[in-house]
Amino acid sequence: MIGRVKCQMCRNLTSGGLMPETWRCKAFPNGLPERKIMFLTRDTCENCNNGIGFEPKDDQNKGLKAPT
Repeated sequence: MIGRVKCQMCRNLTSGGLMPETWRCKAFPNGLPERKIMFLTRDTCENCNNGIGFEPKDDQNKGLKAPT
C-alpha cells in the first residue's frame, strides 16, 4: 500500500513510529492488535474499541471516510 494508514490520520493516535508495532491510541493504549492492522481496509473503524473510533486529525483529512 502506498500512502498513510488510516490510523496515522486519526485524532485518537497517541504515539507511533514507522512500524505499526509502535502505534498506540486511546482505543488500544497497549498497542494496536495485529488483526486491526492487517484488515484495516475492511474495517470501518467506527468503533475500534471501548466506544472509540476513527476521528480525522485535522481539516486536511475531514472528508476522509473509512472504506466500506
